[in-house]
Amino acid sequence: MRTYKIRFVSLSLVSGLVRFLKPAVFATLSLILLQCNPSETIAVENLRIIISPGSAQAMYATIRNETPEALTLTKVESPAFAKIEVHKMIHSENRMRMEKVENLTIPAHSSFNFAPHQFHFMVFDPTEPLVAQKTVPITIYLNDKPYLMNALIKDSED
Repeated sequence: MRTYKIRFVSLSLVSGLVRFLKPAVFATLSLILLQCNPSETIAVENLRIIISPGSAQAMYATIRNETPEALTLTKVESPAFAKIEVHKMIHSENRMRMEKVENLTIPAHSSFNFAPHQFHFMVFDPTEPLVAQKTVPITIYLNDKPYLMNALIKDSED
């Protein structure tokens, strides 16, 4: 088993730049990198939550696995929400429905896109009202290891 060094770029680490950059542009740059060398990287990019009516919101991102090993997404959590689940959309009997996914494997040297009407995260029961252009902490567990990052809250999916 390989051990990866963590390199973390976060909005909270360089919050002074937010005054000069639009938060949406800056959040795109916010990602977590686990790195042995440049060719063996894991990145979570463009992590964002879309505000919608009700107590459940959708969260999207892209996970790039450029390592030689498969990754398993086992859990996602945040102090800002009661729970977070991975869901996939299924077309059945002329209807679309969501189904919860317990574990999701991201093969080596591949990317996985969480997007509308596909695989996505559902975040339930925010502990505080969601405010566009703010961020909330999210912990993603890959191969049961926690990685903390910030998700940008948005009014809509552009």
